[in-house]
Amino acid sequence: MRQNKGFSLIEMLAALLVTSAIIVPLLFSLTASVATNDIMIKRSVATSMTSAALQGFQTMYYTDIENKINDIGNGHFLAFNRDNGCSILRNNRPFSPTSIQTAANNRALCDNIFEIQNINTTFDGNQYQVFVYPFQVEAANLTAYQNAIDQAHVNGIIPDETLRDLMKNIPVGQSINILRVTVWIQYGDGSNQVVIRSGLLSPEMELD
Repeated sequence: MRQNKGFSLIEMLAALLVTSAIIVPLLFSLTASVATNDIMIKRSVATSMTSAALQGFQTMYYTDIENKINDIGNGHFLAFNRDNGCSILRNNRPFSPTSIQTAANNRALCDNIFEIQNINTTFDGNQYQVFVYPFQVEAANLTAYQNAIDQAHVNGIIPDETLRDLMKNIPVGQSINILRVTVWIQYGDGSNQVVIRSGLLSPEMELD
C-alpha cells in the first residue's frame, strides 16, 4: 500500500521563497501606485482651487483690497489663508448699478475661497495661501518694497516659489491702480509639488 506524505520542510521553505519573490514586488508596486494616484488627485484639486481662488479675488470690491494694502500692508502686500487675513476685508459695500463686479461681501467671499475644498483633500494655512501686491512699484519705494518681501520670506510668510512673482517680476514705474494676485498651494512634500497661478486685479466701475 502506497504511503502518502506531506511536503517536507525544505519544500515548504522553497515554496514560501518563490511566493515571496512574486508577492513582495507586487506589494511595492501597489503601494507606489497608490501614492502616485494620491499625489495626482491632490495636484488636480490644487489646480482647480488655484483657478477658483483667482477668479474669486478678481470679483472682489477692488477699492477695499487696495485700501487694506495701503493701511495694513504698508503699500507692499497682503497675505491670505484659511487661518487669517480674510477678517481685514469689508463685510459689505454700497452696491453700484454700473458695477461690472458681483461680490458685495469681500470677507464672506474670501472665507468661502478657503473653506470650500475637496471633501477628501484639504490644505491648511501653511499649504494654501493667496498674496495680493502692487502690479508696479515706484522707483522711490522699490527698496522698501523689496525689504518687506525679503523679511516676510525670512519669517516664513512668503514661500520660495512665490518670490519670483512678488519681487523679480515687479515692474518699476509710476504707481497705477492695478494689483496682482498670486495663489500658491503646496499639494505634496516635494519642492516641485506646488501649483501657482497669478492674475491681475483692476478697479471696478463704481459710483460711490
